[in-house]
Amino acid sequence: MEAPVKTSNSIRRSRRGQSGFSLVELLLAAFVMAVGLLGLTSLQAMSIRATTSTGRMQDAIRLAEQILEQISAEGTQSYLGEIYQSKAPAPMKWINAGATVTDYYQYRTVADAEGEKGTLRAGTAADNAFTVTVNQVETVPAGGPMLAQVTVQVQFMEGMVGGVPVMRTVTFTREVLHA
Repeated sequence: MEAPVKTSNSIRRSRRGQSGFSLVELLLAAFVMAVGLLGLTSLQAMSIRATTSTGRMQDAIRLAEQILEQISAEGTQSYLGEIYQSKAPAPMKWINAGATVTDYYQYRTVADAEGEKGTLRAGTAADNAFTVTVNQVETVPAGGPMLAQVTVQVQFMEGMVGGVPVMRTVTFTREVLHA
């Protein structure tokens, strides 16, 4: 006996009951999913860069504020020492009429005997971490105490873009009373 020959109508009828996805539909779904995952990966990388940048900016702001507080304390100490004619204060590092002082700080990457990981320590220009520049302009009001307008500028490298370093700067200015 011969096998019955299927006609195109009988093939269509037999496929109607079947369900599922064709190969083209599966490939299209995989492509859309790959594009979405690639976008999420890119977003994650941008988020990590932004977090790192924010941390470095916070460190620069903290360092500038710390130095301004030291300058203010030095100025107050020298002014009060002159008023009350006490013994001569220790030499001042930052207050120096009309001078520009440049100093360097580096990030501590491991805990050591001098401090814990993540703190700042004195560095050198070669460290390429934080460069602090302090400018001072004297202003002497008539019959008043000496005032200095002190500007603290902290410069740091945020990262590299196309092989070129991206430099950021934080600047604070304050008037400091001193003798």
